[in-house]
Amino acid sequence: MTIPLDSTASTKFVRAKNAARWASVSKSTWHNWVRDGRVPPGIKLSPGVTVWNLNEVAVALGLEMRCGG
Repeated sequence: MTIPLDSTASTKFVRAKNAARWASVSKSTWHNWVRDGRVPPGIKLSPGVTVWNLNEVAVALGLEMRCGG
């Protein structure tokens, strides 16, 4: 599977809602995957904001990433 990324940024960070949408799972499944170690832990920016690096997530899930659309 190839996932297109925005070609303007080499690294894209997203919050849980968008990470779950990107991985085609529910937000609760996303949080279960984080808890179980299937995807890397997010980067905490503040008490209420955690983001994930999509490149790291793709590697963890065995997906190929490409830039462009």
